[in-house]
Amino acid sequence: MSVKYANGEVRTRKRALLFSSDPRPGPGSEVFVPVRDSTEHTNYVQLFGSIAQIVASAVTTIYVIKHL
Repeated sequence: MSVKYANGEVRTRKRALLFSSDPRPGPGSEVFVPVRDSTEHTNYVQLFGSIAQIVASAVTTIYVIKHL
């Protein structure tokens, strides 16, 4: 999302991990919201497989470190 203010200044939404900065529209501002591609779908099988692999690696690493 971005906002174009009446004075010509443009501010865009900023996101960083847990924080986000949303510009506030004022009088005479124009708000632009990008269109999301509705044809993209999340592959949940691949997502959960990747998460399981990461968890298994973390558990293995912890086990190895504890038993050295």
